[in-house]
Amino acid sequence: MNKSGFKNHRKEILAKTVLCLLILISMFNAELSYCQNADKKPLSENPTQFRQYVVDETNTLSSSQLSELNTKLRNEDKATSNQIIVYLISSLDGESLEDVSIRLAEKNKIGKKDRNNGVLMLIVKDDRKIRIEVGYGLEGVLTDAKSSSIIRNEITPAFKSGNYFDGINKGVNAIIATVKGEYTADKEPSDKDNNIGCCFGVPIFIIVIFGFIFVFIISSFIKGIFGAGRNIYAGKKDGITAAGGVEADSAEEAEQRWIRRRRRLFRRRRLVWWRRCKRKLVKSNYKLQITNYKLQITNYKLQITNYK
Repeated sequence: MNKSGFKNHRKEILAKTVLCLLILISMFNAELSYCQNADKKPLSENPTQFRQYVVDETNTLSSSQLSELNTKLRNEDKATSNQIIVYLISSLDGESLEDVSIRLAEKNKIGKKDRNNGVLMLIVKDDRKIRIEVGYGLEGVLTDAKSSSIIRNEITPAFKSGNYFDGINKGVNAIIATVKGEYTADKEPSDKDNNIGCCFGVPIFIIVIFGFIFVFIISSFIKGIFGAGRNIYAGKKDGITAAGGVEADSAEEAEQRWIRRRRRLFRRRRLVWWRRCKRKLVKSNYKLQITNYKLQITNYKLQITNYK
């Protein structure tokens, strides 16, 4: 082997060695990342343990803002024993917002044990999701509707403008005011506005429509029982004649006509009933004939057996 061939062979070996080292390093990194992901449990299964009233894992709030919010919530806890926790995370990693918030509240036991008066404001920054989880002790005053109103009117507008501290601060103030019964975000319609065009909370035009339908049904029912138009459109009453100068039927004639109609109806119903009974009798006779035929076959078989 000449000198140039030896150099080329050495370069080949070196290149193969470097390639093997790179493959081993990439395999090691893949194994390390796999182990880290395997060790990392979902947030709902491994909820964070809160040590402050405000926990920011996104580094969105400054230290002064965190201090201000923690002081406010600590004073609220001392004054009313209502514990309000604010928790900021980046993402849920595909988990359910409701499941995570419930597990966090249960794990940290927010609120007093005998009162269950805790509130968790969970903010998922990158997913743009917000949820207010309320303990059973405060559900009567801080309802789902009130929580939705606070998120919609107080927190979300500030978040859209990028002012997260202002949104969280307004949301906390609204929660405290709601628990005290002082929060009114959405304008409630007054009694005067409710009475315009309404009757007991129902619009007048709906009542008019149902009134027409009710009158039509009642009139049809009366016509079906007492005869169509009897003593309504025609009929002599107190000397009044029908239109066109032709005298209308008297009350007695109308009564007789109604009786005849009822009799025809009764005869028709009786005829229908008799036809049904007749069909049933025919069916019964047919069944009896089949039974007799089966008995005859049985007797014939018995005779054959005796003969054998």
